[in-house]
Amino acid sequence: MEKTEPMNKPETSPSNISRRKTAVRSILDDRNAKKLNQWAEKARNPHRILTSFIFDNDPLICFRAAEAIGITAILSARENMESVRRIIRRFFWMMNDESGNFCCYAPYAIGEIVRNVPKLIAEYGHLLPPFLVEEPFEKGTRLAIARIAEIDKTCFSPTVTKKLIQTLDDNSPDIRGSSIIALKALNASDADDKISSLVDDNTQIELYDFNTGKLTRITVGEAAKSFSE
Repeated sequence: MEKTEPMNKPETSPSNISRRKTAVRSILDDRNAKKLNQWAEKARNPHRILTSFIFDNDPLICFRAAEAIGITAILSARENMESVRRIIRRFFWMMNDESGNFCCYAPYAIGEIVRNVPKLIAEYGHLLPPFLVEEPFEKGTRLAIARIAEIDKTCFSPTVTKKLIQTLDDNSPDIRGSSIIALKALNASDADDKISSLVDDNTQIELYDFNTGKLTRITVGEAAKSFSE
């Protein structure tokens, strides 16, 4: 009897998924943008695997996954902008109690996608501010607004600035510090006086540094001092 060649395992088989996730984890560990793009160009639904890493137990990997989702969205947008819209809508759904897939890193991913595909800023940027008062998205939403505002501030109304200024005396250093960062990106000069009163605030917040790809800690006072720089 003639021997038949074994069928290739489907891409969605458990062993193939595990192998793909191991390869992507290595890319995120190394923060290798070149390998990331090479992989994303060949992969089927690269955002599906990257999204799984924003649920990782290691916060650094979660942030790098959000960053990678934004980078690979550039490639997706060239081929099919609607696919990018679907990804964004999926992350907004993850910020909904009813989703069953609640993810506190979702605003970071949204911010990176929209920042990297600026054609979508007007469409989706204004949907973030309502989450400024929604736990556990307050900090992530502020930092996502900051990332987007560095590219285009026009989608954020003066009301957003007012809300951020009102939270500069919040009990949480995460909210105070991330509000300062967002206000700086928005060029909110009317926040000068209130932010100046925080320069001696020595409580710390943890941030992802997009220049180094590492987690860092700064004080609220240091954020306040950088506001006028």
